Amino acid sequence: MVRCQDSTLARCIEIRQLALDVSREFDIDTKEQYLCERLNADPWEFIESKRKYPRVAQISLTKLKIMLDLLLNAGFEPKDIFKHPQVLTFSPETIERRLKDLEDRQVETWELSTLSLRNKKFEAFLKKMDKKLS
Repeated sequence: MVRCQDSTLARCIEIRQLALDVSREFDIDTKEQYLCERLNADPWEFIESKRKYPRVAQISLTKLKIMLDLLLNAGFEPKDIFKHPQVLTFSPETIERRLKDLEDRQVETWELSTLSLRNKKFEAFLKKMDKKLS
C-alpha cells in the first residue's frame, strides 16, 4: 500500500518515466554519461567539475534534460555550460525569468555565470543595467 496522495504518486511515476526516456534516447546509464554526451565533454572534466560543484551530481536526470534543453535553446555553448555547471542547480523557472529580464533590458554582453548569481547580486546587476540604459 502506498502512503501518499495520488497526485504525488503520479508525479513520481512521470519523473521516473521521463528519466527512462532520456536514458533510452541517449543510450546512457548514468547522469555523468548524459552530461558528457550532451556537453561534448571528457569524463575527467566531469570529475573535476563534480569536485568543484558537488550539488550538480545530485540533480535528477529529468531536471538535467530540462535545464540543458533550456540553456542550449537559449544559445549557450556546451563548453560554457560545462564551465559554469552551478547554473544547472537553479530551477528552470528562475533561469527563464532571468533570461527574460536580461532580454527585456536588451543586455547584449553577459556571461552564463550571470544567471547563476544569487538573487541579491542578480538584482544588483539588473539595477546596474537599468542605470546604464537611463
